[in-house]
Amino acid sequence: MDLKNTAVFRGGVTSRYQSRETKRVSISTYRPDQWHQPNAGVLVSFSISSKGGGSTQVNTYIDSSDFGSIALQMVNADRESAIAAFANALLGTDPRAS
Repeated sequence: MDLKNTAVFRGGVTSRYQSRETKRVSISTYRPDQWHQPNAGVLVSFSISSKGGGSTQVNTYIDSSDFGSIALQMVNADRESAIAAFANALLGTDPRAS
């Protein structure tokens, strides 16, 4: 599933600026046996330009044991949207339909 309102930015650690790399970010779930992770979780992936040309694939594996931390940050960012997202997820409603 693509995250339609998410973007990836890149900049140096000491730089004051970041540049947009891509808006093509996808998210999926994984089982522990798929990626040699201790638990099931969520995979966020995207590609960025490589320094030497070409592209670099970046995969972020979010272990299910970290879901509580993510949920807390979601609620801190926008409580109403987070509650609606959790309710839709529990009801099996597809967020792409809205």
